[in-house]
Amino acid sequence: MIEVQATGEHGILDVRMTAPVTEADYRNILMPALDTAIAEGDRLRLLAILEAGVGDFTFGALGGIDARHFRAEDIAEAQSWLQS
Repeated sequence: MIEVQATGEHGILDVRMTAPVTEADYRNILMPALDTAIAEGDRLRLLAILEAGVGDFTFGALGGIDARHFRAEDIAEAQSWLQS
């Protein structure tokens, strides 16, 4: 399951993922929220709370991640942060 809530600040979303996470969750909940937030501004920040392991994501959910929503430098920054 995916829940998305606006924080009250422009361009910041709170995303919580709990088991199981399905392709329908991505398609019907997460992606529309990201598309709307991006349309409203030029930058989006997420606080993602994962309460699910990789095994709790269906194959369709893992394949549902759409890289067009992320800039390369943001992904690199996140990878650097995760490794530290």
